[in-house]
Amino acid sequence: MLRSLQTITMEKSRALLLFFFLLFLASPFPAASVEKELKEAAPARGLGNSNTAVYIVTFNPVEGLDKESLHIETLSSILGSAEAAKKALIYSYKYAVHGFAARLTPEQAAELAKLPGVLSVMLSRTFSLHHTGMLNLHGMGDF
Repeated sequence: MLRSLQTITMEKSRALLLFFFLLFLASPFPAASVEKELKEAAPARGLGNSNTAVYIVTFNPVEGLDKESLHIETLSSILGSAEAAKKALIYSYKYAVHGFAARLTPEQAAELAKLPGVLSVMLSRTFSLHHTGMLNLHGMGDF
């Protein structure tokens, strides 16, 4: 009796684990929505130029300064004004890395890379997850 009770409990545990795993796989990931927001926000911010792309810029750590102000000041030196810098700035990284994401032309990105204290200027890329189609087998559709 005890043995069969343990078997039933183990089977329920496996079924629950499988359910939550499939639920995790089916959930929409935030990265896809961030890319969509960036594309929608570009024309509204006056950044609809098809020659621009999102670049991630990293710096040597600087203590004691407001990071976002420093990012706007740095972008202003390339873009010509604080207003243009605020429009181009997408995100200021403040914790794990010192840097920002901004919409720039390739020429502006190259000019930014030459500034002292700039560690790297990388074109932002979006990666998508690939799956085997198991969701279709379970009637969950293609996400």
